[in-house]
Amino acid sequence: MRCLESFNNQTYPNVRALLVDNNSNDGSPDIIAKHYPNMHQIVNMENLGFARGINVGLKYALDQNAEYIFISNNDAYINNDCLETLLRYHTIDVGILAPMIYYTKPPNRIWSMGGKINPGNLEVSDKWAEKIDAGDWPDFIEQDFVPGCGMLFPSETLLKVGLLDESFSMYYEDLDYCLRVRKSNLKIKIIPEAKMWHQVASSSGGSDTPNERYWMARSS
Repeated sequence: MRCLESFNNQTYPNVRALLVDNNSNDGSPDIIAKHYPNMHQIVNMENLGFARGINVGLKYALDQNAEYIFISNNDAYINNDCLETLLRYHTIDVGILAPMIYYTKPPNRIWSMGGKINPGNLEVSDKWAEKIDAGDWPDFIEQDFVPGCGMLFPSETLLKVGLLDESFSMYYEDLDYCLRVRKSNLKIKIIPEAKMWHQVASSSGGSDTPNERYWMARSS
């Protein structure tokens, strides 16, 4: 619920929240309809995986003529001015904008600031990961990669680059997409003033669990 609440509390004046339910079995659609009656939901009849599930939402948003689309995991939440802050830094040459992402516990430890992609093995180097935020950041940092749990796309990016590659069921679809964005000569920027908190790997059962390790290895 904290994820949904954070989108309801955005200072940006024109936010429409869309929830894609990937065939959950815990009654989530009914609970959300009760507490957030104005939130549009798309309920998939099967678990489509991350990339296919996200694409369902992206297609719907594009059909609704959304100018910008922010994707988020359900185990993450954003600060109240996150979207407004990100949009201040959109220029025509930017393909993706992303917030600084922290762990939920402790909330000042950095989970991801994006990173540079090693061309030899396609792994990401994030020199700020795991560090406590000491502040004093530039307005933005250009990166090769930002994680898929929090990305803002101008609609032009999706029309030019396409949607996520659905051959990835879970993990690495974001790295693949960032490579495609950079190949299209578009920039990827982290905006430190925009902030997000992430309960890491909850969709795969938790960080470093056998299930997470399996999907990380398979997708890589």
